[in-house]
Amino acid sequence: MPLRVQDGPPAAPATGGVPLRAPLLALAGALAREGAPDRARLLLDHLALLDPADRDVLRALAEAALAAGDPLAALRHLRALQLAGEEFAAHASLAQAAHSAAVAAYNALRAGGAVADCAAVADALTETFPGDVAAAAAAMECRQALGDAATAAARARRVLALQPLHPGANALLADQAAAAGDARGEAAARARLLLDPAGPAHPVARLHDLHAAISRLLLDPLEEADWPLLSALAGAAAQVDPSIPLPEALRPWAAHYQALCIAADPALLTGDTAPAAPHLVGGDGRPWQPAPLPPGPVFLAAADARYLRLYGRLFLRSVLRHADLPCTVVLHAIGGAGRLAELQAMVGIEDPRLLWSADGFDPGAVTTLCQDADGPARLPLAHFQCARFVVAEQLLHALGRPLLVADIDSLLQRGVADLLARHAGDDVVLNRNDGSPQFGSRFTANLLLAQPTEGGRRFLALLRRHLQAALAAPEVTRWVDQCGLQMAWQAALRQAPGTRFGWFDTARDINNVMYRSWQPNPFRFLSLFHGFDLASLPAGIRD
Repeated sequence: MPLRVQDGPPAAPATGGVPLRAPLLALAGALAREGAPDRARLLLDHLALLDPADRDVLRALAEAALAAGDPLAALRHLRALQLAGEEFAAHASLAQAAHSAAVAAYNALRAGGAVADCAAVADALTETFPGDVAAAAAAMECRQALGDAATAAARARRVLALQPLHPGANALLADQAAAAGDARGEAAARARLLLDPAGPAHPVARLHDLHAAISRLLLDPLEEADWPLLSALAGAAAQVDPSIPLPEALRPWAAHYQALCIAADPALLTGDTAPAAPHLVGGDGRPWQPAPLPPGPVFLAAADARYLRLYGRLFLRSVLRHADLPCTVVLHAIGGAGRLAELQAMVGIEDPRLLWSADGFDPGAVTTLCQDADGPARLPLAHFQCARFVVAEQLLHALGRPLLVADIDSLLQRGVADLLARHAGDDVVLNRNDGSPQFGSRFTANLLLAQPTEGGRRFLALLRRHLQAALAAPEVTRWVDQCGLQMAWQAALRQAPGTRFGWFDTARDINNVMYRSWQPNPFRFLSLFHGFDLASLPAGIRD
């Protein structure tokens, strides 16, 4: 790109001064004025050899080089002045003249196709005037054209230190990172490209690209510099105007991507909302009195009255039948405060291992829109899906046992003793869906194991804060529970890098592939998912 002369000399570091050889300098000046510049430069070169840090000599050499039409030499001498500690601002006119001459020389060389010579001038400008973004960008482009990838990358980093959203520098680093297999570096550079105001104007395209950039960033543990970038991406998505006229088919997608991106805002992890404190009752309706529990795990599921009717009995029977360790089961009734006895009677299972809790959630009082790719949901589905995770923190604290948080529409088909033994050294175990690189579906919310350790409690506290903050917003993604899992994972690793995470075996522990009807399967927990044909279940499972 052509360079432009700046209005004033670019800033340079402040320096100091030293005594110089006045008579010889005076002679060199006289020779220059009498029309003998070559003899003057010979004398000055000799003085510079005697004392390379002689500031007056260096200044005189810069003036002589400029007079001789050699701006590259003038820049070298100015750079030497800087290194000698000279007050650069004291030579503003000289610096401006050298900068202008060098820019003119660069543009002339560029017009002639002399890339290597252009690179030398641009490099000298960059080193002499480190605040000159255009010079650093020109040096980057020249080195890239010459195939000098290492120097081009160094110049790109110089550009980004001055202008973090520079498109050319970010594109270069993204391409180099991709070629080197550095997925995290590529993700960060391409994410910065999206923050350029000159980026895609169409709101759906912009939101789609922002979601893709957020997803790439969140696949692997974030580095510290990625957190403000993630915040900026979520903020950019929030600023997209949803009122821009869109074709009917694209409106749900715009709202869907926007809600997903906003769920990646790190600020959601910092809320100070109070944790939910569920009141536990036994099958006899009496409040549970804190007492030593069986040494095995606690199973937790949550559902409203409709899902309790559909799946509550199936879930409870599967757990109580197949648990191969002493255990406790907590069934949380969403919106069940004041009608818990009715719901218990509806499910119809009494067992000393079963505890109930309830809350006063009122779906009709929710004003938050729950966004999905096919439009806003009629019911506050996100609130229903998050209920078990919102109460999990306090249950882990109160009960002090490994906590298995499952979907209500899942069936336990064999014991968990070997699962707990395998993950005894982990704080948290998650269902990572390696088949999806997208934020909101990378972690599946159908199963979670949290140990009663500092790491387990920290993770559930972060998850609860994220979900409560997200659910209180005007709009929320239908998949906020899964977004929350991914954000809590990142935040836990940031706050305590030693947090130990494990992963369920998705070939045996839990299925991420949907079954429409019953068929033999290898899974410990079988997630039935929406639309599963319950009538296809074998009689031994239904009864």
